[in-house]
Amino acid sequence: MKSKILLCIAIGGALITSCKDWMDVNDNPNNPNTSVPTADLRLPPILAQFVDGYESAGTRGAILSQQLVSANNSANNWNLTQWNITSASINWPYQSWYVYCAVNIPDMLKAAEKAGANHYYGVGKVMWAWGFANLADMYGMVPYDEAFVGGI
Repeated sequence: MKSKILLCIAIGGALITSCKDWMDVNDNPNNPNTSVPTADLRLPPILAQFVDGYESAGTRGAILSQQLVSANNSANNWNLTQWNITSASINWPYQSWYVYCAVNIPDMLKAAEKAGANHYYGVGKVMWAWGFANLADMYGMVPYDEAFVGGI
């Protein structure tokens, strides 16, 4: 019985330590990572999120200033017409910019620079400046230098 346990431990130890680089043989282009998508594949979803956040900021501003009324009683925007401000009704432009758009722009800039696609690089720089300017106009001081530094 003791020899069977020792044999199992030895086999288990050999299996655990023998092939640690087995999964790192190939780079699968179907798995998302920061190096695979090219700039032309990155730009459309970044633009979609940018436009969504920018449009949402304008809609919320128009509702708060009573220039526009939401016809849907169950929507978060309806709360704004009654000055019942919830986090869900005012945080979308912030979330859309930081979580979905701006976090992807530096990787698009790297991919564009690597490929020599200056037109994508220029679009990324303009969107970077425009997005932060829009958020600063809406919310005041926003994180910029340390916005995407992990652990903060």
